[in-house]
Amino acid sequence: MTKTVETLPVMIQDVQIVGPWKDGDKEGVWRTIIAQPDGDSGKSHFFIQQIETDGNEYKLLSTTEIKEISNVDGSILGYRADDPSDVDPNSLMLFFEIVPAGAQISETYELRFHPGKPYTFGPSTN
Repeated sequence: MTKTVETLPVMIQDVQIVGPWKDGDKEGVWRTIIAQPDGDSGKSHFFIQQIETDGNEYKLLSTTEIKEISNVDGSILGYRADDPSDVDPNSLMLFFEIVPAGAQISETYELRFHPGKPYTFGPSTN
């Protein structure tokens, strides 16, 4: 296991399991990754991965970059997921706390993600 961790590129800044998903008889977890490549002006790139779990077997189903994150003019303080929806347990809702450049107070942004459909990202509507 140590070898696997040691082979991660140093540009990977954060990896989190943010919640479960379920679609019929399939289920798994959502994983997020923040990468910050060298020479990229400090811009973070944010990815969501859908991973299917079946006992001790794991299968990566998809990887999606949320491109708007790299265009944010500010710093991500953190993010959290809402509990899965009873109506749509195969979706993901994330809330980001972002401090705009030159500001002192964070703003909340939301990401609504559903596999195979366009996602939405922008200021929180709450």
